[in-house]
Amino acid sequence: IYSRKNRVSESRYVLWKHGERFRYYDIDGQDYTELFETLDLGSYKNTEISTVKFMESYPELMEKYDIRDGYELHNLLKKVTAQEGAFAYPDMTFSKMPIIRFGIFDRDSEIYSIMAENAPISMNELSELIHKEYGYDIKMIPNYIAHLMVYYHNGMFRIDHKEMSEERRLEFKSGLTDDFYYFDELKEIYRNLYEDADIDEINSFNLKKMGFLVGSKYALQNFNSAEEYFNYLLKKDEVFDITPLRKRFGSLSTYYAIALELRKNLEIIEYQPDNFISYKRLERSGLSKEMIAEYCDDVFDFAEDETFFTIHSIKNAGFESELFDFGFEDYFYANLLLADSRFSLQKMLGTIILYKGERNISFKDFISVIIKKEQRVDIYELDCILREQYGCTNIDKYDIIFKTGDSGVFYDSELQKFYADQEAYYREIDSVGGNEN
Repeated sequence: IYSRKNRVSESRYVLWKHGERFRYYDIDGQDYTELFETLDLGSYKNTEISTVKFMESYPELMEKYDIRDGYELHNLLKKVTAQEGAFAYPDMTFSKMPIIRFGIFDRDSEIYSIMAENAPISMNELSELIHKEYGYDIKMIPNYIAHLMVYYHNGMFRIDHKEMSEERRLEFKSGLTDDFYYFDELKEIYRNLYEDADIDEINSFNLKKMGFLVGSKYALQNFNSAEEYFNYLLKKDEVFDITPLRKRFGSLSTYYAIALELRKNLEIIEYQPDNFISYKRLERSGLSKEMIAEYCDDVFDFAEDETFFTIHSIKNAGFESELFDFGFEDYFYANLLLADSRFSLQKMLGTIILYKGERNISFKDFISVIIKKEQRVDIYELDCILREQYGCTNIDKYDIIFKTGDSGVFYDSELQKFYADQEAYYREIDSVGGNEN
């Protein structure tokens, strides 16, 4: 029984859930480009994260990949990253609970810091902060804060904050010219500034006295809220590379929510991977939201119902738009459809695959539809179709062979040729044999 259970749990056709439950999920039939770009697992250092945090931070992304809970995501990431090899994420380890650890992490110390930086604070408020930071199950948090109960009295966690002298506080504050700091950064600055620095003086009590708005792990000044700050950051430049912002703030759910909202409202538009342009810049150039809405209607009318397409493919089929005169690449025109719920889209194969209708777009389904349409096509012809007809650029023939293995299409390794199904393959073999006779 245990041997069979282990084989099922390791299968690449199931996602393992809590309570030894599982469901069918075609792991190798997906393209995870957007998932890994968003989670940016390589940016996490010396911490641990429950995958529940990812579920709550990126709900639309999880819905797009049909991932239903933190246990499923934990199991999926474990299987996919294991296939990439240990060198891809050398400091990342998976525990039995839906928790991923990056490097070295002292949970007791970090939870103490959250309490100390936010005291006085109630049990519920502290549990919410810890959950928001790490994604831990709220029901489990009492076990994680047992060592803090010496600070708990009359319903509150209290600690005697070390107060920074007024002279030092004013001097320290004068050098903090940035809008945003993580607590770790403030502690490092303080340590480097004074030989006798006591980093326990970097706490919410002193930071609030300096005029900072204090979050669970950061301090903010010159803005009324984190939402206001991220709105400013994402809209202040008319053309920008989002990579530095994502690396710095990507683990903050508030940042992700604001970025997604601005993209959906077309306040910022991705014109090349990770490169954005603001709507106000486009508007000055003569491109209005009314024109964008008309363009979306035109694409909807032109594309066939419930079909995969790219901007490149509909251009090849004769689609024209006055928006093309603005000279952007296809990637930009695909992202304009992000705001229209009539379309589904997914980054893969170096481009954006679109679908007219609501659907989870998988790598396997997209490729198998092309093969079934062609009935028979060798791997090099398929590569040509993907590049020339759909504008794909990042194509790996071994990836295609592997991910279409359970799609119903048939691949002959000797001929290096795909067939719509096994019957189509045998018909061709029989036809060739008959001709030889």
